[in-house]
Amino acid sequence: MVVLFTHDTIEIKKYPFRGFCKTILINYAQITFVKIDIDILSVCINANEIIFIPVNYKIQLDQFVSRYSIEMIERADVWELICYPFVDEHRTEEDLLANQKMLNELFFDENEVREIRRKIKMLMIIWVIFTMEYTSIIHLDVLCARRNIYFFKPFFKRFYWFTMKIALKGFGVQ
Repeated sequence: MVVLFTHDTIEIKKYPFRGFCKTILINYAQITFVKIDIDILSVCINANEIIFIPVNYKIQLDQFVSRYSIEMIERADVWELICYPFVDEHRTEEDLLANQKMLNELFFDENEVREIRRKIKMLMIIWVIFTMEYTSIIHLDVLCARRNIYFFKPFFKRFYWFTMKIALKGFGVQ
């Protein structure tokens, strides 16, 4: 993936999750918020989609965000919280209750979380086995896991938007 920052746009070439539309052009006015983590940069566009940018573009994204006074948020990745039980690490009942409490604070009730986890359980178990991911699974990992199975098919497109809806609810965007 190549990311180019111009005066008022971000151009992302070879974006892996948009099917045959591999180049994305984002005008600064389309950006709802930006989230910067240690391992990935997230740009919410049009209040309905999160675009992932590799962390090596952090300086350029920081400058772009500053130039246009784009909102920066600090909030947990809801997918990391949802995938918490799938990570191959010992979890106590207290850990799981604390995890559910954090999800409740992001407006996800127990039944909703249970249903989401049911839908992704096998996918995440396979992902953990093949990647040996023992610390966390984030939104990007969920998309990569599914893309490897249903790349460029209607199933992936549906799954992609399913994950976006959940992620944006976790960010308080509905």
